[in-house]
Amino acid sequence: MPVLAILTVTLFVYMIFTLNGNSERHIFVGESIPVLFNSYQDAEVDYFNHENIGRYSLEKAKTNTFSSSCLSNWEEKCRNNELLVENLKIEIKKYSEFENVFLEGNITTIIFNERKYSASFQNGNYSYSLKPVVELNLT
Repeated sequence: MPVLAILTVTLFVYMIFTLNGNSERHIFVGESIPVLFNSYQDAEVDYFNHENIGRYSLEKAKTNTFSSSCLSNWEEKCRNNELLVENLKIEIKKYSEFENVFLEGNITTIIFNERKYSASFQNGNYSYSLKPVVELNLT
């Protein structure tokens, strides 16, 4: 019973001080968490888009570069890697800016331009940058 009385008095005193004030009170608790989360979510969406751009462009470049018999068999002798890289660069350029495209064996690596993310909030600000790198298998 004494614990309940102390708890009730404490709650009552807290309510008087909190609800009775005439001045405005702003409490920024955890404001940065949603801002950071939204920024990271934006970066994930950008990476997802870059990955889809890479996949779509690679399919278009393969179709433009190779004959249908080469696409179905995918033999080493059918491939013209330099032409595929050039066609891939043309396709990617339609959708996004990039730094470079590499083709080693069956792995295509696309390095997109660096993207900066930043936000400011009541307690400060932050910024970071990411350079999306997408690796895709030709087969």
